[in-house]
Amino acid sequence: MNADRRGKVSPDLGSALVKFLRHARSDPGRQWLYHPRDFELADMIRREVILDLIKVCPTFRKDVGAGKVVCDFGVAFQHRGRSKTLDLVAGPPKEPPLPARDGDLRRGEVVEPRLILEVKACMTAHRQATTRLVDELLSASDIVRGAAPVSVIVAVVVINVSPTFTSPLRLPGPNANRAGDIDRLISRLVERVGGLSASAGGYDALGLVIVDFDNEKRIEAVAQSAHVPSDFAYARMLRRVCARWLGQP
Repeated sequence: MNADRRGKVSPDLGSALVKFLRHARSDPGRQWLYHPRDFELADMIRREVILDLIKVCPTFRKDVGAGKVVCDFGVAFQHRGRSKTLDLVAGPPKEPPLPARDGDLRRGEVVEPRLILEVKACMTAHRQATTRLVDELLSASDIVRGAAPVSVIVAVVVINVSPTFTSPLRLPGPNANRAGDIDRLISRLVERVGGLSASAGGYDALGLVIVDFDNEKRIEAVAQSAHVPSDFAYARMLRRVCARWLGQP
């Protein structure tokens, strides 16, 4: 959490990710900090998003505390013969409400989705991954819009800006990333995913988060503003979700 210019505290997922990666590096039995087939990073992000929403959105915090909202992970949606499993869904519980435990969001079956979160990570080969990443995000939003039209749909995309990155699936590595490819990826996400209105099938909020690590030894903190347009910063994403939770445009 960082203090902004008005003295308030702004959530900083980038710093939380650096802390998470450095803790993972301290585990002698862990071979890779990040593995594409390991959901640990996505799980950390979706839990962090919920905790940050509880901190910054009083109405959401009140609903959570009263047991009016629960969350579920890996929920499948279907629309017109297509299906998609989304990372997190939050909304009213199917069972009778129970007070939250220590202010945290309980896990349970959601009867009516109000908030849906999709988490993506692009660690290497940004040029090759750009089209696939954008298509996957838009396909997910299209299915969810049809299956749960009143929900708030949010995406968090983690982008690694390290010039080199060793992928467990492309050894021996490391793979090289060019700054131009990273800028191109961010531009495409902003234009195609974040630039669409919800009525056109886009996301209600998009948060881009930057990390810098080579997946072996080096982990660096990154100034988010050096890469991420202000409208797509993580803290701005949270404010948009809060506004939509209150029913504001």
